[in-house]
Amino acid sequence: MSVPDRHGNSKKQTKLFLRTKPSVINTEKNESEVKSAHHVYKAMVNEKSEASEVTSKPRDLKQVQNARQSRKDDQRLSKDTIL
Repeated sequence: MSVPDRHGNSKKQTKLFLRTKPSVINTEKNESEVKSAHHVYKAMVNEKSEASEVTSKPRDLKQVQNARQSRKDDQRLSKDTIL
């Protein structure tokens, strides 16, 4: 069994970093298109599922907000500030 190394620039390993599943991030992006980030986060956290893993739910509200912003950026025609 491998021992997890420090994540990023951390000096102490106080909390293990676990990446959220890509399927959860895709769900965040799709649902935040019609609902607010707060409602999507609450629904996903309160959802009863058979897989109650840490990685099967969003980490925090900011993660859902970032997914929503990413979705909006992908739909933009251009990244120019003039348009």
